[in-house]
Amino acid sequence: MRRRARRLTRAMVLGALATVGLPTPGLASSSSFSAPSVELDRYEFKPDDVVILTIAGFQARAVTVTVCGNDGRRGSADCNMTASEGVGLDGNGGSQLVQMPIAAPPVACPCIIRASSQNNDEIAVAAITLIGHPVDLVVGGSTPTQTLVASIVAERASTGVLGWLRSSLGAATTYDVAVTVRNSSTVAVGKIAIDATVGRGDGDIQRTLVIEPPAEIGPGESWEQVVRAELPAPVYGNAEWRVDVSSEGPTVTAADATSHLPGLLIVLVVVLVLDVIVLAVRLVTRRRRMRPDHEYAPGAEVELVKDHPPVLVG
Repeated sequence: MRRRARRLTRAMVLGALATVGLPTPGLASSSSFSAPSVELDRYEFKPDDVVILTIAGFQARAVTVTVCGNDGRRGSADCNMTASEGVGLDGNGGSQLVQMPIAAPPVACPCIIRASSQNNDEIAVAAITLIGHPVDLVVGGSTPTQTLVASIVAERASTGVLGWLRSSLGAATTYDVAVTVRNSSTVAVGKIAIDATVGRGDGDIQRTLVIEPPAEIGPGESWEQVVRAELPAPVYGNAEWRVDVSSEGPTVTAADATSHLPGLLIVLVVVLVLDVIVLAVRLVTRRRRMRPDHEYAPGAEVELVKDHPPVLVG
């Protein structure tokens, strides 16, 4: 019975460990990111001249390229949208050569060539000189025409076998958290504040992440930082990672959710329950074996015979 119980326990442990799995490598301490960009074969033109552009770094599958005046501060109102060009991309950030004529914008320079995705969440600009086109002061101030775009991604960190064991028992668990902020406007954005937290949701904050914000993010550029954060024990169920980014425009928020299952702790609980069941079965079996094969009838006489068990008489 003991051997069977041990075999059953081992089988349960091995099966559960196989289900839980071994630790896997986490995120690297930094990740590569190529910001959207647009480069020109030259940067001084007359209206109707042809420019050759190299567009790169976009994750979108299509962008719109247009010539804008007023530094593009007021968005499409400053741009010659009628003469804009749609360009298809591979969506993998690769470069694409584009040839297009320079159409005069509806407002005075400073002028730019702007490439933007459909949702304006990816933008790249290049300043140009448009010969013969009027130049005036920029209207619209320094406030970006589009808000910042933020994202946060949390992945379990690679902390070795010991860290995996602690995490599988519901102890403090380490994560690598990547925070990305993209400037989707046509001007540089500074005075950026970043607040990142992790909790169980509904305002329950367990940890505050220490993020060093950038001094400035250029137009169409992205900034990213990867920090290591530890969820305090007990770690189980869902966790919500949240980042709030603010600057001169409105605050933007992004969130990510992770789920943690303390597999080894569950295995140990299952094994403990199995041990209790086995002990209970053994106790019941032992009690049954200790009972006599038959019961004596009330009032029956017992004849004792030497070297023999008692014999019932009558």
